[in-house]
Amino acid sequence: MRKIYLATAVSLASLIAVSCDTLKSLPTNTTGGLFSLNGTWRLKATSEGNALVGSTIAVYPVVGNASVKTIANNTYCVRQGDELWKAVKSNESGGFTISALVSACNGTTVYKDGSITVLTNDKVTVISNTTANTVLTQTWERVRQ
Repeated sequence: MRKIYLATAVSLASLIAVSCDTLKSLPTNTTGGLFSLNGTWRLKATSEGNALVGSTIAVYPVVGNASVKTIANNTYCVRQGDELWKAVKSNESGGFTISALVSACNGTTVYKDGSITVLTNDKVTVISNTTANTVLTQTWERVRQ
């Protein structure tokens, strides 16, 4: 009887450990409950000319992806509703990793790996690459409603 209990306990512990690793690998748009990307954000500055400055995105709970709400200075050929950030996942440094849309021209979408650094509760910096693989830096500010 003790062997059955021991086997059950070991199986349960293994299941819990695997579940914790699975939970850690899920996408999330919050950092340990301290900061959340949820809400509307406006692009204030970019290192690539004036591309998309003034555009807004909405980050949704659970999914975490950022969809384009309004578009300004559209040199990336994005459309309203496109996912500007996808695969948003918190990282160990209190920021996020993302796939950033850098072009939707010519009928294809190009995403580049990037990161989000939290500057304040209402300001973040996104760093990724352009389609030409030069560093792209963007500053986004939360839109308070």
